[in-house]
Amino acid sequence: MLLLTDNIVLVLEFKQYDEPFIGHVRQGKKYATRLERYHVGSNNMKIHTILALTRAMDYFNVVEDVNVCSGDRLGETIKRLIGHNPSSVNMNAWLNSGFYFRER
Repeated sequence: MLLLTDNIVLVLEFKQYDEPFIGHVRQGKKYATRLERYHVGSNNMKIHTILALTRAMDYFNVVEDVNVCSGDRLGETIKRLIGHNPSSVNMNAWLNSGFYFRER
């Protein structure tokens, strides 16, 4: 799932687990990397990844630059990353911006 503001993309990966597994962390990170490297509309946007563990409670940690949290802490994690008054994005422009390969 993606959440967008005018300058931030949040990549949300949901897993029905109570603890993070490195494969889940890297899966979310890979989605974010692909957006950053290949999607024109995400080129100048800050991209954050959140792994939400739906069976965990009161959990937050950062693993390999991925924000890992329990479902009950998802809202506060999103607010921390995007702020309280984000601006909206032009969704049509973002969706239709195309793909390319950008060197790291």
